Amino acid sequence: MKKLLFALVAVVMGLSASAQSWWIDGQLSANQTKHGDVKSVSVAVLPEVGYSINEKWDVAAQFGLAYAHQKAGDEGSIHGASLKFNPFVRYTFVNIGRVGFYADLAGQFQTGKFFDEDVAGDEIINGTLWGIGIKPGVKYAVNDHVVFSAALGFLGYKRCHDYQFAGMSFNTGNMSIGVTYVF
Repeated sequence: MKKLLFALVAVVMGLSASAQSWWIDGQLSANQTKHGDVKSVSVAVLPEVGYSINEKWDVAAQFGLAYAHQKAGDEGSIHGASLKFNPFVRYTFVNIGRVGFYADLAGQFQTGKFFDEDVAGDEIINGTLWGIGIKPGVKYAVNDHVVFSAALGFLGYKRCHDYQFAGMSFNTGNMSIGVTYVF
């Protein structure tokens, strides 16, 4: 364990000594949907930190907290909180002036505790979601330190207990808009 920690510190120090740039970003999201008599509300705070290796490659990780609540008509509801950790590698495949087009190869890990009020006594459901996929996006550099970005879609695989998703999804649940500060 000590050898692994020492190697990690050496890598970070080496990156810092020849650093292209470190950056921070993040998402603050609130979402409310209604499909028939099913109402859903979710809130998430997801800061992000990354390192630009060169003009084409970045490595980063997003982490944070999320809360969700779903109610179906007069029936009980399901609600709970979860922790998220999403490491990714970003490849910018073309830069045209201040505009760049990229794709993130992202891992997803989310674990949490949810309470099902349909069951007498609030059944507790422990859930873990994991996945891997590609998220395309576009970014606009306002100056050397501020970059606006937008990503839409997901092509990959996700699994949580009995739920599985494999394929492509382009909806607002997979959309993100951000402001990045580059050091």
